Amino acid sequence: MANKWQPDKTLAPEELEKFADQRGIQYFLFAYIDILGIHRGKLVPKSSVNRVAKEGGHFCRIMFSFSATDPDMVVVPDTSTLTQLPWKPDIAWMICDLYSPVGVLFEQSPRLALKRQIERLAKMGNDWVLKSGLEFEFYLVNKDGTDLADKLDDRPGVGSCFRVDSLMRSSKVLRRICDVIDQLGWGPYQIDHEGSSGQYEINIDYVDAMTMADRHVFFKFTCQSIAEEEGVRVTFMPKPFVDRIGNGLHMHLSVWEGDKNMFLDPSGELGLSLLAYQFLAGMLHNAKALSAILCPTVNSYKRLVAAGWCPNRITYTGDNRSHMVRIPGPGRFEIRLADGAANAYLYQAAVIAAGIDGVEKKLDPGLRCDGDGYQGEPAGAEFLPQNLLDAIRELEKNRSLYEAIGVVCMDALTALKRQEWLDYMRHLTEWERIHTLDC
Repeated sequence: MANKWQPDKTLAPEELEKFADQRGIQYFLFAYIDILGIHRGKLVPKSSVNRVAKEGGHFCRIMFSFSATDPDMVVVPDTSTLTQLPWKPDIAWMICDLYSPVGVLFEQSPRLALKRQIERLAKMGNDWVLKSGLEFEFYLVNKDGTDLADKLDDRPGVGSCFRVDSLMRSSKVLRRICDVIDQLGWGPYQIDHEGSSGQYEINIDYVDAMTMADRHVFFKFTCQSIAEEEGVRVTFMPKPFVDRIGNGLHMHLSVWEGDKNMFLDPSGELGLSLLAYQFLAGMLHNAKALSAILCPTVNSYKRLVAAGWCPNRITYTGDNRSHMVRIPGPGRFEIRLADGAANAYLYQAAVIAAGIDGVEKKLDPGLRCDGDGYQGEPAGAEFLPQNLLDAIRELEKNRSLYEAIGVVCMDALTALKRQEWLDYMRHLTEWERIHTLDC
């Protein structure tokens, strides 16, 4: 780990209180991600941390589509993730794994779903590892989320993209966020003003899938905490404004065997191996079902339907941002479908499962399209689901992907998402009144 905010080695539960005394830590945040991608947790005082870390902390299961009559679940910290909060150093954070009260792994856990897909991929080759780089896109908005934090940045279209004046006005909060992850050794290498007014992106070095998922959780936590201290708000909402580009969560990925990139073939036209193309074909073949996981909210489909710098059809290309999968260079490809609401554990679990499906079936992605996907090229390409309900149905219909990720986990996810759709359908919008009142 080798930074001042994390221990030099993975600590045993009985070592946590001593570490707290050495570092001035008063509380530990035992955190986990629920199936909807929400960051949840409890504060544990240092005087109790050794006991709670060993025995586990108890939580109600209600956030996993269970009822109040069900027994608790138990969270056990992965102490390798222990991080003292740079902006609040008397608190340390740890991500937790989930268990039943009798010590059985909790099947609805998104982190468990990713662990199992990582294990499946490792067995396909000589300890194959998926490495990924997520691109964090977000808006800086006012406290109630109704407008941009920087009103001077309000320009039509992509007029604010890469604007230095806008970037500098928001640089205090952006630099504070970047400083945190830089101190943690994540290798942030750029901050940019994205395509829409008030929208930004921070990029970090690629790592193994589990580390990237854990970092995604901590990154969002960092952004939200620092933005609040600076009197603004950060949102990863897929489509926070009708007239502005949505927030994506693009993933660059490759499969490695030790130091060898198994996706790299220097002799290939675009530098991809047969394995990479089969993995990519798995994304296309399972795209409709993947949408329910990569675009997991009602709001997600406002982003896809608008097709503003995001795909709406099942296609792949070279270095062209108008398609679902992009090959920007040798040895990797980019999935552009996912949005800022995606749960990084389930996202990557689903991607690995779809990729394995492509490899096992020796799928062929077909001819790439180098035309403008936003203008309907190529003709005849299938559309992605246009709403959450359609995506849920596609996921339920795709039994191979559903079962690969985990039936119990997917049953819980689809039940909650169907309820979300029903809640949305019970909501009456002003658009409906305007267009239907005098029918």
